[in-house]
Amino acid sequence: MSAFSVTMEPIAAQILYSFFSAVMQQDIAAMDRLMRASRLTIDCLHPLRRLTALTEATRLGRTRACTWLLERGAAPGLLCGIKPTTALHQAIAGRHVALAEAMLATMETAHLVDYHGASPLHLLAQYADLASEDAWLRLAGALIDKQVRLEALDHEGVTALHYALIHERADLVELLLARGANPNAMALDTGMSPLLMAALNQQRDMVRLLLRYGANPDLPSVSGKTAAALMPDIERMLSEKSPARSAATISPTALL
Repeated sequence: MSAFSVTMEPIAAQILYSFFSAVMQQDIAAMDRLMRASRLTIDCLHPLRRLTALTEATRLGRTRACTWLLERGAAPGLLCGIKPTTALHQAIAGRHVALAEAMLATMETAHLVDYHGASPLHLLAQYADLASEDAWLRLAGALIDKQVRLEALDHEGVTALHYALIHERADLVELLLARGANPNAMALDTGMSPLLMAALNQQRDMVRLLLRYGANPDLPSVSGKTAAALMPDIERMLSEKSPARSAATISPTALL
């Protein structure tokens, strides 16, 4: 079955509604009974929302139901829904980091985008819970290992690195840079580079970090702004920059 579409045989709507109701209630016995007694497939679609059972359970935060579905082969990378998304996207947006890790472990690739053109890494950069930062950094490293494109632009025309800067996730910014994110990536409409964004927001630590990884302070935006013009002392920062750390030193667990 394609990772980008879901098909199913005609199934009585009543059975489908009963199954998705059991998923919502995390009634594992009913889920098992309905699955055995009918022609339901593990990735059957909700009759209205067109989401798989795993995506629906993830959206609702029903982690026990998610575990049951994953154990029976539900696919977290299937695009589904009226506005297509995946269970992995929903797990990250819902800040279910352990569930996202469990899903990713079953996948050969995380090279996926949702209805908004967002990769799982775009969402992680926006929704990661700083209270469990090491787990999110570990997940980010695992996503990159499974072929998430660091240079990918979502429908806003920006990279995951841009979002990490916007949300001031310094360790994630460094992890992305250490794993090869382009410090001179430009937003599609504005031509805004990560360095220019950091300079505009007076994020001096971020500016120093980006300079260490080769960000160009003279790179202009569409409007002609440069980081060098916004921060007159950026030349001094350039002369002071220390060698970039390797990815393995960012966190003792980041790349496990």
